[in-house]
Amino acid sequence: MNNEIKILPEYDINIPSIILVHKYEYTSHSTSSIYESGRMSYGFVYVIEGNAEYVSGGEDIQAEKNTILFLPEKSRYSVINKTDKSFLHFTVNFCIIPDADKNGVLYDYISKDKILSLKTANPAFFEAMFLKLLTIWNSKKSGFHLEAKAQLYQLANEFFSEFAASKISKNDYERILPVKRYIDENFYRTLKISDLSAVCGLSDTHMRRLFTEVFCISPIEYQIDLRILRAKDLLLTGLYTVGETAEMCGFSDANYFTRIFSTRVGISPLKYKKAH
Repeated sequence: MNNEIKILPEYDINIPSIILVHKYEYTSHSTSSIYESGRMSYGFVYVIEGNAEYVSGGEDIQAEKNTILFLPEKSRYSVINKTDKSFLHFTVNFCIIPDADKNGVLYDYISKDKILSLKTANPAFFEAMFLKLLTIWNSKKSGFHLEAKAQLYQLANEFFSEFAASKISKNDYERILPVKRYIDENFYRTLKISDLSAVCGLSDTHMRRLFTEVFCISPIEYQIDLRILRAKDLLLTGLYTVGETAEMCGFSDANYFTRIFSTRVGISPLKYKKAH
């Protein structure tokens, strides 16, 4: 799938294992309370047919055809089918190791117990993804765990990207996108807020607010993240010293670079270089 709108900046999650993939049916006028005391794992649900309510914390979440639900670990809910038709859906249960960076853009999604609901604009893509995942899981062929995780990573990536896109205005995204592209191309330079504002024709305050609202991170923090990602690559080549890496990534002070890198990565640049 090629989404025109990719909202989230760089992010990552760690999925160490898949527990179960299956297709399940709730019969008409039925209720399931199996998760009222809380889930033991994370999950995705994709609705194939029918309609049901996921009742969680006093909130009624409507799950109809082409809806995808992200079910966090420890989320509590009941599933109620009040209709005369069956409620048929794919389910995948899996584990996530949360990102240690609590400022990460996905941290709020995976660390809380709130169910996320998306009526996808790409139903054919997601239904095919879930069907393929189920086929891989049921095959039990050599390497099926690894192949299933590869499929789930792609599915999760597309879900979070589309979910984030669904929460903002396309006009806002298109208006602020030139700023992101400018930072992408010039992350190693010293960029002033006024320079970024001029790119999109907004005031400094409006530009900062809109960028943060759309990309879930401030423009300055986004630039620093890009510098750190580039620094990791340079360090791992083994060709550059910490000082040279700092300079190539736009840090004029190697000591400042070391502090920023250590805070965000968890170890110093030198230790990172040696550890990998």
